Amino acid sequence: MSKERIQTTDPIALLREMVAIPSYVKREGDGSYEANETHMGEFVADYIRRNTDMVVETQEVVDGRFNVIARGKGPTSVMMLGHLDTVQPRQGYKHPPFSAVVEDGKLYGLGSCDMKSGISSILTAATVEKTELWMRSERLKPIWLNNLFLHKWELRL
Repeated sequence: MSKERIQTTDPIALLREMVAIPSYVKREGDGSYEANETHMGEFVADYIRRNTDMVVETQEVVDGRFNVIARGKGPTSVMMLGHLDTVQPRQGYKHPPFSAVVEDGKLYGLGSCDMKSGISSILTAATVEKTELWMRSERLKPIWLNNLFLHKWELRL
């Protein structure tokens, strides 16, 4: 796989791409569920691999659901954490849930607030040149990003 950049680093365009990827979890009355977040996890892992020099791993946790872990190489780190799944689509949306329509300065789409906008922010921050993150002030130390995108709130490191 080439390291060529294939996706945008514009956070709104990136958010629109992610909203178009269904990543909902359908929960059944008996407690079982059907996960549909694989494509979102693959998108995030591929985006980081192609647009940063971070080491990316996927960590299967349960039933084909996995975490995406990206590690920088520096001595200091900041953990940025988000989740990949959304609620399942329901009736009554103003716009189709995966359309990512922008209207009157607002973006409509399933997961646009929880949590795909946060993931878009994390991915955008990860792609900014490292010098831009700390070279603006001599008082700041380099910070390398550790990104975790979890299928639920558990992690094995």
